[in-house]
Amino acid sequence: MANVYSPLYLFVRITIIIIIITVTEGTSTTARNTILAATDDNARPIATFISSTSHITTADSSSSILQSTKTQQLLQLQQQQQDPPPSWTIPIPQRQYHDQHLQPHVKQFQRHGIFYKTSILSKEEFQMVQDDISSLNLHLVQETSSSVARHRIGAPLPSDCKTVQIFSNPNGRMMKLVNELVQQHGYLKDDTDDNDGESGGFHSIKLASCDNVPVEIRVYQQKGAGMELHHDDVLFSPEQIEVVFTLENSSDCITKWEELEIEKEEGGGGHVTTNTSWKHVETEANSAIILRAGPKGARHSVSSLKYGKRMIIKLVFVEQDAVFLEKAATGGGGGGRKTGRVISSQFAGGGNKNSKKKKKQKKKINRSK
Repeated sequence: MANVYSPLYLFVRITIIIIIITVTEGTSTTARNTILAATDDNARPIATFISSTSHITTADSSSSILQSTKTQQLLQLQQQQQDPPPSWTIPIPQRQYHDQHLQPHVKQFQRHGIFYKTSILSKEEFQMVQDDISSLNLHLVQETSSSVARHRIGAPLPSDCKTVQIFSNPNGRMMKLVNELVQQHGYLKDDTDDNDGESGGFHSIKLASCDNVPVEIRVYQQKGAGMELHHDDVLFSPEQIEVVFTLENSSDCITKWEELEIEKEEGGGGHVTTNTSWKHVETEANSAIILRAGPKGARHSVSSLKYGKRMIIKLVFVEQDAVFLEKAATGGGGGGRKTGRVISSQFAGGGNKNSKKKKKQKKKINRSK
């Protein structure tokens, strides 16, 4: 039997090893381990023989380096597959500016300071308002001479009447609509916010105090009754939101308002162009015109009546922290006064007839005492 350490035997085994490595490229870790196991018993003599044959050693060294590099790469890939993936940080979506998602009617109000909407109240609520106004037995009087209105009559409503309660209800359709229209332009809104308008991009709106600006009934019935073109006077800081709610309308009165479109030319040295358009509407029952007081709102007017009757309810909405301007040089809860000190109502002497009778009775009783 040949000596296992003879040069011929070693040469044959080394040659076989080189051929196997060259053919298989040494990419299989399992094959490499098998080959190393087969030559393990003769590792020392093989190493001695390789060091004595330079031409074989050079080729084997280059192949071994290549194989070692590829083996390391394979081991790294296997390790990455076995290791669990890192815990990724899920980015929180950025809060979007609410003005990017405004409804068309909200954009209309913020752009022009006015909005007209029909079917404000439910049928049940509207019927309740009609019944309440009929039951109040109001004493309608001529509007004060300082008003921009012509031949219009009206009266303030009792602050505790059903009509005022419906319009001042925080969960009512009117209050929700006003809050929706005056949401802050560009204010960040969190979609998870559910505080009924107290946050998340909305102002907090309430009905103005009846001590300063009472809810009023206004009637266009006399021939020639109408209203001049005007801005509503600013009574509060910040300015109030005024609502003209139509109770009935069989007249030919046309409400007209101005909408301004301001455009800035590009590359024209900042030249600004203003385009004016006019809107006209015969307001229908259970509809409302909602507008902002002062120059931020729209100029508006009512054409002179020739026939029929138009009855409206005028309301004023303000922010929770609004300040009433006691010394306002110009007056009027909407449609109102050209000059003079602000007073409680444009219909001095008007109101509930029943309440007036009670007051007279009280005076008589006090005198008798």
